Amino acid sequence: MKRAVDNWVSSLIPEDYTLQVRKPRRKDTKVIRESVTGYQTLQPYEVLILDTPIFQRLRLIHQTALAYLVYPTAQHTRFDHSLGCAKIAQLMGEKLIPGQKSRIAELRLAGLLHDVGHAFFSHLSECIMQSHFRETYKALKNADEFKDLDLSLGEMMSYLIVKSPTFNRFLENVIHSYNNRIDVDNIARIIIHHPEDALAFMGDVISGPMDADKLDYLVRDCYFSGIKADLDVERVIVSIDCLDKDRFPTSDPEWVRRSLIMNSGGISVLEQVTFNRMLLYPSVYHHHKIRAIECMIKSIFEIIWEHQDDIRDSRLKFENIIDFYKLTDLQFIDAIRMESNLGAISDIGNRLINRDLFKRCLVLFHSYIEGKRRKYKWKDLKKLSYEETPEQIKEIRQWIYDELPRKVKSEISLQDVWVDIPKPPTVQKDADLCFIDIGTDKLMPLNEFFPHREWTMAYDINKLKGHVFSISDKKVREAVNRAAIKVFESKRIKFEERATIECKIR
Repeated sequence: MKRAVDNWVSSLIPEDYTLQVRKPRRKDTKVIRESVTGYQTLQPYEVLILDTPIFQRLRLIHQTALAYLVYPTAQHTRFDHSLGCAKIAQLMGEKLIPGQKSRIAELRLAGLLHDVGHAFFSHLSECIMQSHFRETYKALKNADEFKDLDLSLGEMMSYLIVKSPTFNRFLENVIHSYNNRIDVDNIARIIIHHPEDALAFMGDVISGPMDADKLDYLVRDCYFSGIKADLDVERVIVSIDCLDKDRFPTSDPEWVRRSLIMNSGGISVLEQVTFNRMLLYPSVYHHHKIRAIECMIKSIFEIIWEHQDDIRDSRLKFENIIDFYKLTDLQFIDAIRMESNLGAISDIGNRLINRDLFKRCLVLFHSYIEGKRRKYKWKDLKKLSYEETPEQIKEIRQWIYDELPRKVKSEISLQDVWVDIPKPPTVQKDADLCFIDIGTDKLMPLNEFFPHREWTMAYDINKLKGHVFSISDKKVREAVNRAAIKVFESKRIKFEERATIECKIR
């Protein structure tokens, strides 16, 4: 994987790239303003980094993938988010280590570069890569640099890009032309939240239960989706502190994993963080129309991988993970629409552009399951996910497709039938790792103050919904509905009439 990343980076940044760049004077800073975090000042070396093809591609990668087909203003990108993350990381650094300008600069740079490892459609393509290239993904997680760090694919790819010889040389050259005290290697280690022990808090600033990344995307995703939410980011910043290991001996194994803590005055704002995350799941991340769009993209890849030899455009073969980094959002959509040899994927591309999207055929919901064992049946259903059990998901889809009348099967393919069950929110994990200084000799975990576990369980029971999707034709959806009901009943899972009524097909 390292070699593949290095080759891709070299294709974007040739050896003489640094020589071609005109370095501005030290005093030539730039002031920019973006809609969420406001004004910030970019140092000359930051401007040079932003101008690289590695970073500029983030302008063409939407933060929330194709959510703009549901929320028209959700057009924000990884570029915007990276700027916001850098601003918040800087403010956190100024609170934690005032006067340490080089370390604060490293936090800013880590915030800027933490998402360069995203491919088109952001987390959607990450999910597809992890599912299809599972062995590569597992091998990467077990690599010496990443072992035991519990990293996402995007985080690992960001690290590999920053550490690639070509880009690393460029960073060293331009950064050290202005400040030779900045440690470029530490920037890479911050991205995977694994700097040396004395600087462990810097990793928490970029990736932790109350990190700059989260504080930016929560506000940004709400703002551009039109969701009315309130999060006092400034209060989080003034309430954080570094863990005092003399005052709090690290005998508790969980404390060892955290280097940032929150004073008691910031408890209420942490509740805001959790509340906003819980709000975004049903409104955006688990919205049924957005999940339907994601299933359409998964259909495209399923067709591609089943018809590799028929692909005309070599960019669409996606034979390995790095191939995903050679296209941006719109380049991918344009490529599939122009793929003349595989009409099935060009058809899906045109349906996306024209917003002729998959629709619900059956709602898979805890409260809609009949019988006394609904809790256990729902628990079994939740184990099915595209990321972790793609074969089982496809098997259920095949069963549903096989149950369809011959006439309907002549009109659609297996790729037009999808079973989607989202993974539950992960807010409890952060609550377990966020510690509060209440003025005693013992830190208290955040979950002692708020019922995060109960919140997650309530979401699981009352809001988490899976779906069976198909094309928008009403007759097809009715047929898929009947077939899906029959398949689930054969597995002793019977759904109430409400599971059909909510789909608006009767």
